[in-house]
Amino acid sequence: MNRRRKPLVLVVDDEADIRSSLRMILEYEGYAFEEAASGKEALERVAALSPDVVISDILMPRLDGFALCRAVREDAKLADVPVILYSATYTDVKDRAFGLSLGADRYLEKPTDVEDLLHELETAVEERREGRASR
Repeated sequence: MNRRRKPLVLVVDDEADIRSSLRMILEYEGYAFEEAASGKEALERVAALSPDVVISDILMPRLDGFALCRAVREDAKLADVPVILYSATYTDVKDRAFGLSLGADRYLEKPTDVEDLLHELETAVEERREGRASR
């Protein structure tokens, strides 16, 4: 039986409890999970791992989620990796518009309902696979 594997998700957040919560949710759903505690660490890990999707907080030390998204989009080898920005701080309409203008595939506010998070993750990955993602 040929079953499609679940995507490898790289979760980026400087808050260990957020990473832990997302790990529990994603692993329960059968996703492969990797994590990074800063945008700088994430940029190194995304280049090394080639994850299927990145879920990133925005407000982080050393490289914020906006800069991480921009760096992923500017790297030809990484440009097709879906990026989901996930924030409790940057929730204004202007913040959302800015994040999407940088190339984020989705912009979610913390906390997000588990079903909504999983739906947005799957949709972003599928759109990239099919070449339907906005650039």
